[in-house]
Amino acid sequence: MRLLIGLCLVLSMAGAVSAQETAAGRNLDLGRQWKVHQWILPTVDLTGRWTRMGKSNRFDVDYTNTSDGQHVYSKVTVEKRTAREIVILIEGSAAHLIGTISTDGRKIRGRMEPCPPGNNCGWSAETDWEVPVTEAARKKETSRAVSAEDLGTVWKVHDYTNEGYDYYGTWTFRKPTEAIDFVYRNRKDGAEAKGSFVMGPAKGRTVIIYNQGQRKYMRGTVQADGKTIKGTADWCRDPLKCGWEATIVK
Repeated sequence: MRLLIGLCLVLSMAGAVSAQETAAGRNLDLGRQWKVHQWILPTVDLTGRWTRMGKSNRFDVDYTNTSDGQHVYSKVTVEKRTAREIVILIEGSAAHLIGTISTDGRKIRGRMEPCPPGNNCGWSAETDWEVPVTEAARKKETSRAVSAEDLGTVWKVHDYTNEGYDYYGTWTFRKPTEAIDFVYRNRKDGAEAKGSFVMGPAKGRTVIIYNQGQRKYMRGTVQADGKTIKGTADWCRDPLKCGWEATIVK
């Protein structure tokens, strides 16, 4: 049986509300799937999942009523979301779910308005959206010095520090030594290049690599994600056309 979550007969609501996407929530990360519990006690106790419709602010809802085992299907629209509050329309009704977002950023608990007289109405959810990083936390992370453990042992690298060559390959660190073995393929002709570099000391979030062939240094900065490194080389004349990028893979 296909039921309407708003339970219009119970709520005696007249008139449907438009289910068109609203601007609110469209540019926010809403995740892909939420685990939700909604109740209108003592008669309705719903558990299930909400699945986001593409990149919109609408979700398909699939519930089971624990009191009688019936399935409940509907759609909801996120009308507003801030760091601490979220407002959601139950489509086909005038009912809204209003929730407070927990301090961990991913859990929600709140009320349904309106709630039928004599009933206890509410809802809770566990989301999978990305928790926004505060500016203070971002500054703290980007200012933290990296350690040898942070840098791992294998990097995937794009090296375009040599004019005429566009190398993609792998750097493998021979710990506990400072040696780095590299294996490259030139994007243009597939030619292979092998050799080794020497890892210098990290200074803050800057890494220094000695290129024995050039007898000069490659320098890179660990980005805010802690996994990406972007850099240039002492022999580069145009940093827009000469540089290197790496991703720490393990």
